[in-house]
Amino acid sequence: MKVSVYCLLLYSRLNPETVSMVDGHLFQQLHDIATTLRKPTPKSFGGIQIIVTGDFFQLPPVTKSNQEPIFAFESPAWASTIENTVNLRHVFRQKSSTLVSALNALRLGAPSDEAITLFNSLSRPLPPSPILPTELYPLRAQVAQSNASRLNALPSPKVPYVARDSGTKPKLLENLLAEERLELKIDAQVMLIKNVDDVLVNGVVGRVLGFYLPQQLVSGTPTTGTSSGLKLGSTNVLPANSKVSSASTSSVKSPTETKKNGALLRYVQLLEDGRTPVSVSDVKNKENQSAVKSEVKTTKKLKQSKEAEESERYPLVLFEYPLQDGGYGSEAVLIKRDEFKVEDAEGKLLARRVQLPLILAWAMSIHKSQGQTIHRVKVDLGRVFEKVTSPSRERRPSKDCKCSVSIPRKLLLTLR
Repeated sequence: MKVSVYCLLLYSRLNPETVSMVDGHLFQQLHDIATTLRKPTPKSFGGIQIIVTGDFFQLPPVTKSNQEPIFAFESPAWASTIENTVNLRHVFRQKSSTLVSALNALRLGAPSDEAITLFNSLSRPLPPSPILPTELYPLRAQVAQSNASRLNALPSPKVPYVARDSGTKPKLLENLLAEERLELKIDAQVMLIKNVDDVLVNGVVGRVLGFYLPQQLVSGTPTTGTSSGLKLGSTNVLPANSKVSSASTSSVKSPTETKKNGALLRYVQLLEDGRTPVSVSDVKNKENQSAVKSEVKTTKKLKQSKEAEESERYPLVLFEYPLQDGGYGSEAVLIKRDEFKVEDAEGKLLARRVQLPLILAWAMSIHKSQGQTIHRVKVDLGRVFEKVTSPSRERRPSKDCKCSVSIPRKLLLTLR
């Protein structure tokens, strides 16, 4: 939490987030400094309106030398500053009332027998899938080691993507999920880190099929399934070596004609092997050769005008996600670079990163999984150093949420 003297002098309102991690001594010091700077106002914090948000059941303040943490509400300034408290009770991430009750009991340190039975039932083998469950670890070193070992085990060469950073305060970019250098391979398991719609959400996982130029691929619309996506096994596929007539290409568009959603090229057509993309030449027959020549000229002009952008090959990712009416769907998406910005309270740009909205997803830290909807996850709390909330990262403990959680009985008994 960084607060400048400028803020304490001129601002009429401060909104510290994640207040559980604000040390009680720091909260008191900020109160005393603001009161001194804004004299002769006798009000707490010099009359600045303080609106704090957070969850004191989350991570406590970081302390040195293993000292006992002091929460912000334990400082004398809290009682004189915070006049009204609002407790938000509605849970949006989980729909199951059974899971919500179990998580609340665990947060209070008093899990019921039913809650313990529920958590233990999640420790089970998962059904086979090309997408492995993302393993959540408490330490970043464990995450880096797991992802690096799996990436190195893949036979294909690494394809690096170096971020294009700018701005006056580049250090702020260290807190972004988008990495400064991202290395990928064919068959690498990756996670989307930006919300696109109800299907491609922050946390959806897929695997890299290859690296392509946008003008090489054919994109279209879902051929089957519901509004939430395609049925698994029905991803826009065409038989190998097939030719498509002009009548059958009404739902198939070249990438230059397809409306792109930000940095994505949606519904990329695949051959029946489920991993080889259909090229533009595959969907043009001899009857359409004149149209092909015209389109080639248009494509060449577009390529010349965007030569720098189009010279970079991007990962084609096959994402898997649950459907609203049951089962799983999949979609092949070409992921291009996107913009990640850090702005101040006035909207002034402080730092900017242009990078693929992807990270490796064999493993992830519990901390960075906040705010993400992960459909297949594996958690081992045997080496957790704090009472964390990783089970709440899953949607629901049903068969639709493929969770494998190992919660030591010792930990549960200690919490009780």
